[in-house]
Amino acid sequence: MSEWPHEAICTVAIWYIRKHCAREELWLYTRLSHLHDELKSIVLLGPKECPIVSCYIDRGHWFAMTSARMIICRNSEKVVVNPLDLKRGHWGYFKTDREPRIGTARIDLKDGTSFSFQYETGYASMAPIYYELFWRVKYPALRNLDIARIRGQVESMPNR
Repeated sequence: MSEWPHEAICTVAIWYIRKHCAREELWLYTRLSHLHDELKSIVLLGPKECPIVSCYIDRGHWFAMTSARMIICRNSEKVVVNPLDLKRGHWGYFKTDREPRIGTARIDLKDGTSFSFQYETGYASMAPIYYELFWRVKYPALRNLDIARIRGQVESMPNR
C-alpha cells in the first residue's frame, strides 16, 4: 500500500468504538468522529488525517486521537504519540453511576515511557479506551503495511 490508509483506519476505528459506546448524548467533553469545537483551531490535522476521538475539559487538559496520532495536552503541556507505539492503557475507575467525572488515565509506550492525562469517565470513557484497544487489538491485522515508511509520515506531521 503506497499511502497511510487514514480513511480506512477511521472507518474501522469509529465502528469498533461505537459498537462499545452508549448514551453519546450524555457525553459532556468527549466527541466521536470529529474534533471538539474548542479544538478546531488548536489541532491541525495532516493531509487526509481523520479525527476519531477528542475531548476538551479545559484549556490545559484535552486530547485528540486521530487516524495517525494521539495529541494530548496535560497541564498545558502537549505530548504527541504515534499510536503504533502504544503498549497498554490504564484507565482507573471509569465506571460511574452518577454524572460524568474527570478521571486520570496512564498510557504505557513500547519504549518503556508512560504519561498520564485526564479524560471523561462514565459512558464517554469507552471512546478513548476502545481507541487504545483498536490500535493494540484490531490494527495488528493490517501489519502488512510498510510500518517504517508510515512511521516516518506520522512523525513528520505537525505537532499542533
